[in-house]
Amino acid sequence: HDHLQYHFFFDGLFVQARVFLTPSLEEHSVWIYDHSVGKVEELLNSAERLQQGGADTLELTGSRIRIQDGTGGGSLQLKGADGGQELKVDFKNNHVFSWLPAGQGANAVIHRPDLVLTLEYKGKTLQGRGYSKRYWGSYGPHWGYRFIQSSSLPDNKFLWTADATFRLGDGEAKYNYFKLLDGESGALVQATSEETWQQDCAGF
Repeated sequence: HDHLQYHFFFDGLFVQARVFLTPSLEEHSVWIYDHSVGKVEELLNSAERLQQGGADTLELTGSRIRIQDGTGGGSLQLKGADGGQELKVDFKNNHVFSWLPAGQGANAVIHRPDLVLTLEYKGKTLQGRGYSKRYWGSYGPHWGYRFIQSSSLPDNKFLWTADATFRLGDGEAKYNYFKLLDGESGALVQATSEETWQQDCAGF
């Protein structure tokens, strides 16, 4: 399957966007959490098929959403029910990490933990930081994972950690990782798969 996700952190706001494609499912969504309101608002949840443009880079368009993503960064634009712009996020890449997940022989996953963001929403312009991940390939009919991530830690630190199992053929592939990036130095602290796991809302 093919999965693209974005986590956008701003002062008082968190925005999430996902595009998910499998042989039997196609879905994209955008939701926002406003800390002053204290609840999640779903802005878009659609099974509409997105169209890829003619560019060499990712360029997905639907009736309400448009995502452009390339080597240096990109943008996500969301239209409201009236056709006007409801939300726009411009993002720039900093560090990019890529590796093969457990059980995979091709199609490395791509992680960008410290995106630089500009948000236009409800007449305001906010600056923030963000994370993006894309992975694609054959992950079997059954799989599950837990994922904890933050781009708003003190001291310019960026965290992402997963505890996952994929069903591949007749076997299973355990896939755990823990990554902590220092945004200033570029140093990456990480654990081996055997030394990291998750329980409830905690990662170790």
